[in-house]
Amino acid sequence: FPRYSAVLAKYPYAVFFVTSLLIVICGLCSFVPQFSAPDIPEFSTPVKGFEPRGTLINKRHRAGVVLGKAASSGLVRISPIPNVTMSTLINMSSLYGHLTTPNIRQRKEQGREGSQRHFKNRYRLSMCDSPNVFMKSTINYKMVFASTTSGGNVFNSASLRAVCQMEEIVVRKTMGFYSNCFKRELRYKTFTFRDCCPSWSVGNYIAALSGRSSCQDISSNDVEQVLSILRHCAPLFNNATIKENCWNFKYNIAYPVCLGLPLECVRYNAVHNILYYLTDKDFFAAEGENLIYTSVLSPATSNKEFRKKLYEKHIKNGHLSDGNVKLVATEFYFLKFDMFNIKLLADIIYPSIAMLIILLIMWFYTESVLLTVLLVLSVVSALIIAYFLYTIVLGLNFFPFLNITTLIFLVGIGADDAFVFTDVWRQAKQNNPGAPLTRITADTLRHASLSMFVTSLTTAAAFIANFSSQITTIKCFGIYAGIAILCKFSMMVTWFPAVCVINESVQIPWPCAEKSSIHKIELLYQNYVAKSVRFVFSDFLPRVVIKFRIFWILLFSVLTLGGLEVLLFKPGFHLPTSSDFQMFESSHPLEAYELHFKDRFRFETSSSQGSATFPIDFFWGIKPVDNGDYLDPNDYGTIEWDESFDITSRESQAWLMNFCRKLRKQDFYGKKEGVTSYCFLETFYNQSCTDPLTPGISYYPCCKGSPFPFNKTILNLCATIADVRAQIFKYKRQDSTIGNLIYDERGSLRGIHLRVMSNVRISRAYEPVHQFWERTESWVMKEIRNAPKGMRGGWWISGMEFYDLQRSLSTGTLVSMAIAIAMAFGVMLLTTLNILVSLYAILTIIGIISVTIGSLVLSGWKLNILESITMSVAVGVSIDFAMHFGVAYCLAPNKECRKARVRFSLSRMGSAITMAAVTTFIAGAMMLPSRVLSYLQMGHFLMLVMTLGWAFSTFFFQALCCTIGPQGDWGQFSWSDIFSWRSMKTSEETPTREETVLLREHCEADENDKKNGTVESKIVVNNTQIKTIEATSV
Repeated sequence: FPRYSAVLAKYPYAVFFVTSLLIVICGLCSFVPQFSAPDIPEFSTPVKGFEPRGTLINKRHRAGVVLGKAASSGLVRISPIPNVTMSTLINMSSLYGHLTTPNIRQRKEQGREGSQRHFKNRYRLSMCDSPNVFMKSTINYKMVFASTTSGGNVFNSASLRAVCQMEEIVVRKTMGFYSNCFKRELRYKTFTFRDCCPSWSVGNYIAALSGRSSCQDISSNDVEQVLSILRHCAPLFNNATIKENCWNFKYNIAYPVCLGLPLECVRYNAVHNILYYLTDKDFFAAEGENLIYTSVLSPATSNKEFRKKLYEKHIKNGHLSDGNVKLVATEFYFLKFDMFNIKLLADIIYPSIAMLIILLIMWFYTESVLLTVLLVLSVVSALIIAYFLYTIVLGLNFFPFLNITTLIFLVGIGADDAFVFTDVWRQAKQNNPGAPLTRITADTLRHASLSMFVTSLTTAAAFIANFSSQITTIKCFGIYAGIAILCKFSMMVTWFPAVCVINESVQIPWPCAEKSSIHKIELLYQNYVAKSVRFVFSDFLPRVVIKFRIFWILLFSVLTLGGLEVLLFKPGFHLPTSSDFQMFESSHPLEAYELHFKDRFRFETSSSQGSATFPIDFFWGIKPVDNGDYLDPNDYGTIEWDESFDITSRESQAWLMNFCRKLRKQDFYGKKEGVTSYCFLETFYNQSCTDPLTPGISYYPCCKGSPFPFNKTILNLCATIADVRAQIFKYKRQDSTIGNLIYDERGSLRGIHLRVMSNVRISRAYEPVHQFWERTESWVMKEIRNAPKGMRGGWWISGMEFYDLQRSLSTGTLVSMAIAIAMAFGVMLLTTLNILVSLYAILTIIGIISVTIGSLVLSGWKLNILESITMSVAVGVSIDFAMHFGVAYCLAPNKECRKARVRFSLSRMGSAITMAAVTTFIAGAMMLPSRVLSYLQMGHFLMLVMTLGWAFSTFFFQALCCTIGPQGDWGQFSWSDIFSWRSMKTSEETPTREETVLLREHCEADENDKKNGTVESKIVVNNTQIKTIEATSV
């Protein structure tokens, strides 16, 4: 350090301005568009990146997604001829006329008679088609209502009218609804006009079935009649006989596929939609006929401004009530993400307030406004430089919202380093009165930079260890946070020392300073506060640690074992059970639906009525690879075709049909009563060559009696016919054929896709899905290994993305923690070169982590994304204090006396570490007013880890060192031992045997004198000897 210290002491302004210029350049290149800066990060989709990349399941999932995207854009299709339509083979108008047989015409007349019987009102309410027809898989506006009395039944006319009225007030009467609503054409006499669809609610369906003009006109008799219909039709719904789309709204009749069902069970799809979308799962289930929760789905497109208006006007201030019912939850598509994006940036005010409080403490502690202001600037500058390195140098495009939480850590770590540096600077000045700034700077850097380097490196290593995770967000957070910590350290050894020199050189005495009030406050501080601090850390705390050292070791060992029991055994860290990532605290109105009500409705637990079990998709011809950028969730890569795929050979076709037969016999295969599903190839070989419903279409040669195997030309023809037939029979006849061929944009046959349903219920619980995965994977891979060469590239996938996330979290978190602990031990060992001190520091870390994480488990934390980051970060945060004490212990002058080394360590670093713990605790406490969950959890974590970290490091670590710590050079390595050609330790540096005995006698005498309250003259003599040894050995 001598040369660098001399540069800092002689040219502080040059160092300061060069560093400032570097920060400005980084800022311009990072945020100013004129300097080709990238776009500012936006967090409209905060859950983006919450998936593991590179896992077997994710590779297969992404390959399937890429295939789906290619199909949507026309790059992949299911027939060799593009844009095949029904008119390709037959005139569809004549086909529909053919389908309208006397039976269907009779059915149509029955529908009209039923309509006349039920709808005597000329202006009866006319419902639109089912929600899935308008909104596909996304329903944009959901509201859940319940009775104002706990457990009350809302299936009565008064409650249902109140539900309609409240939905009308909240959604339909809000400005902007008409421009965003789904519209249908209505005819009145000779006029045709467009109007918004009615909302999908139980009350509106009762009005439609009862011939009322609106939900407000329904009576108790209407409700009883519909309840009777539901009672009659519920068994048909529960066994999936009633389909999603049975009613043809254009012709006011049932589709042919549902002709065998009672008319009242399919009219307007009312029974299906009431039971599937609008009532809770317990309604007409085993629990009875009481309706506890009912949902209302508003027919509108997603609009950011409209949904924000709904939130600000009706949802933000709490639940709405109308006497009989209350609004208990809402879910407006993407509103939670919109508000999170706003609140995430708005709540930065809380770490800013924490920084302000820390600055006041820092000002009081350092007695310098300049140092205090520069501390803030150093934190901001570290973030700017880290962002520059992250986006420009490393070229990373994805910046997850969790990177923002790095500010919270930097506030605490920045204060920690500043306290250590200023404290050591002050002690250097006191120990060397009148010394030049070069000497003070050198002494400060020699002691403080080592501690700051060790803590910064270990904390950064703990963050960077997250890169071992397979989850994109965690990887990116680890990179950015690790870089930011190292940037903060670079500021503390360049910018901050230069400012300290400047601050020391520009101090100008004020006239009459001795009579000023500021001088009186300084005297008061020196006489009372400073003396009290010195007493606590130089006398009281060392006495407590040394005297009760066995008690502290036993107490904290028991706490560590208890934490490990909670963490590893019972109750253990539970995996998340919800695939919806929580953004706000649990009591926030935007979290109520997903936390408490989402799983109560059938349509939320499955994408369709028939898919309440896991689907199984088989693919051949496409490689299950993810060739996109693993650090960019938007990069899905491209399709990689399997060139070895061949379905035209006799062996491949025979194997595929045999595979389908075996598949139907597996215990995970979902069988439908009375229906047997066949693979497309089986259908081609076994179907009749003609179909009475499609006269004029011949299926030959894709039918019985055709020669085996089909060549490529015949397969192409079969695929074209199958594509047209699927369009013809949509909603008209249930097709039991599964699977299709896959063609690229040139019409070349490239692969196969089969989809079957399993009998395993969709679940977010880990264990049943894990068993399903293991069982299915084992059987499929066994069959694939025995397949012909052209079919050995097959694979399968299901809706298991959440299970994959759970599995990655459960394994990746432990791996990240293990890497962080190993790196911390390595850094500590290389720094102190003492194996015992390093080992005790790691034991202290394990204790802090186990008790911290164990406490969080008991408070209800589950192992999700943020919690996983927290666990691995806990290593870096918790080691700081133990490392500071450990380095000071190794630098103690009297190396033969454990107690003296503990006293030196506590007196040297105790006050700075305590202030660092207090300020970081305050930084965490100031997060508590926020309603953003990530801020709240970080706040709780920092408060807990700082408290336990200070306690474990002060009492447990020091007690271990005092009891079984190294004496002299025991367990101490030197670089000369490692590099034998370079001698760094002379014989003069090692105390002689006589000196060692003398030092140990001094240690015992010192302890007796402390007990008796006296200090003998021989201690002064021995202090001279100690100083001699210190000068040569440190």
